[in-house]
Amino acid sequence: MVLRNFADASGRLHVFNKESGEFYKLQPKDAFVENRLNVRHSDGGEQDDFEVEEQFSKIEVAAAPAIREFICSARNGDCSNLSPMHLQAWKRFFFTSFLRTPENATQILNDLGSEQALYEAIHRMLKEQGLPAPDRESFDLDPQWANLKEKLRHNITANLAAGLPPQVNSELERYAQEVGLLIGIIQDKSMEFIIGSCAAVVISSQREGDPMSGTWLPISYDVAIGISPFPDRVTLRSLGAKEVQRINDASYEKSQFIAARSPSLLQPFANRSFE
Repeated sequence: MVLRNFADASGRLHVFNKESGEFYKLQPKDAFVENRLNVRHSDGGEQDDFEVEEQFSKIEVAAAPAIREFICSARNGDCSNLSPMHLQAWKRFFFTSFLRTPENATQILNDLGSEQALYEAIHRMLKEQGLPAPDRESFDLDPQWANLKEKLRHNITANLAAGLPPQVNSELERYAQEVGLLIGIIQDKSMEFIIGSCAAVVISSQREGDPMSGTWLPISYDVAIGISPFPDRVTLRSLGAKEVQRINDASYEKSQFIAARSPSLLQPFANRSFE
């Protein structure tokens, strides 16, 4: 949904693949697609679980008017009349986008799917089935457990993406109530945002009180949304060249794929990959 706001006049995205070094053009719907990301594994084999994408589809539909409203308001220089309903729909979309991308799913998995957590889950599952469970040393060293561990890691990610377990949903809702929004609009028309396959990015603080530090998500080539610590407050912020570059740099660093309206916007980043 957001990707179409980075398309060129022909409606296509210019994409750069950091791994292969390739440039190509795609329809927005075909970009940043991770095949089988939300397939879950069970004793009966693989199961295509449409619950994940159905959940995201509902969230996207609810957030679409908010995204249009944010972009129009930012370009008009007035964010004082944004709908509270749209603000909530946007926050829901923003936070669940973290669960959808492969890059962020990997980070979540690192945080929630540690080796100890995986060991405990597999140990409990085998005990419930009346099967012998490995000790921790065997679990870490024996290759026979590697495949089961990988399947369980994948299932954890898919479950999180679907909003399961329920505490994930409640935690997102709680956090959404505690933050406000920054709407950044590019003033220098020679600059544009790129969009990375990681979606939202975290900008590290360069100094105390750095106004750019925190989480940002570009939603069009000239508008990005950030998170502020002031609940229910929406602040419009003009972004200069250095600020835009910081967001673009973070998108490049965290993503496998980056996209933009023009290949010339991607070339400087591609040069870094070839160095």
